[in-house]
Amino acid sequence: VMLSRAMGLGLEGRLVVAASRCAVQLSLLSAFILAPMFSTNRPEYIFPYLAFILVLAAREASSRLTYVYRRVRWHFLVAFTAGAGSVVAFAAAVVLQLSPWWDAQYLVPVSGMALGNQLTATAIGLESFLSDLAEGTDRVQLRLCRGARWTEAALPSARKALVAALTPTLNSMSVMGLVMIPGMMTGQLLGGQAPLEA
Repeated sequence: VMLSRAMGLGLEGRLVVAASRCAVQLSLLSAFILAPMFSTNRPEYIFPYLAFILVLAAREASSRLTYVYRRVRWHFLVAFTAGAGSVVAFAAAVVLQLSPWWDAQYLVPVSGMALGNQLTATAIGLESFLSDLAEGTDRVQLRLCRGARWTEAALPSARKALVAALTPTLNSMSVMGLVMIPGMMTGQLLGGQAPLEA
């Protein structure tokens, strides 16, 4: 907050609101949603919650974009469902081998982590793609005038967006085990699990 004020960034209010929101949301989530859900472990509570966080993630990701289009929120929802859903399904069936496969103690945290990682990458990628198209309209129109298909005209912007989206993940992966430890492994270690098992 002090740095934002000193540099004239104008982010003081947003930082305070975001930090306060984070603390309140985590407290409410733990007390009123996760604790009852974990104790009952019933799919009629788990899947509506997962659908809710998908919709919320799509809303949050689309609200941060500089440039938007009409069905952007729907596209985020489809991308999150396909991307995070396939990762969670693989983890539940192959890696964790859950029984029952909807076990809330594992399914909910893994879904949240997968969705959180995908939200960041997808939002960065789409922001880069739309900004490059909007601010480089002359380049796109020139390619179209010279006979390029719309996919060819947008390809440089798509490449740039993919690089922007994957860079944070690649940076994290390159220092994994050296500088940082994955979140779930950290939780297992703090819980007293042996490093190789964690």
